[in-house]
Amino acid sequence: MEAFMRIHLKDLAVYLIKERGFPNVFFTHKEVVGWKECPLPWIKNPGEYERFKQEVNSKLNTLKEEVVTEDDDDMNKVLNYAQWTWNELDQYIGDAYNDKIIDEWAWVEKVRKKKLTYGELLMLKVLIDERRRKRG
Repeated sequence: MEAFMRIHLKDLAVYLIKERGFPNVFFTHKEVVGWKECPLPWIKNPGEYERFKQEVNSKLNTLKEEVVTEDDDDMNKVLNYAQWTWNELDQYIGDAYNDKIIDEWAWVEKVRKKKLTYGELLMLKVLIDERRRKRG
């Protein structure tokens, strides 16, 4: 009976938090209410209360995780930018090469030939910024 109640209570808690906007700390416990021993199974076994909260949080986190799929076609498209943007990219990538943040001249050439893809730009931006941050 307790396992049955715990499964449904967990689902109810997840529903109230996710769908109805309840705060993730709405659980009733003797420390919160103070004057009543409710719910008694959790009072008798505080570890069960902690396990219940962990199960609810685990289920909430599972629901929050969304599989982010990048459309490979979009990420592999060559950037379609105005000339001034290519000039800025050339400066940015060129500076990173000159500062030895990146060591492959091919990246500079890709920018100058306007062959850089969205995915490559994203990767380079993160890589360059992170390496500069670590040096600084």
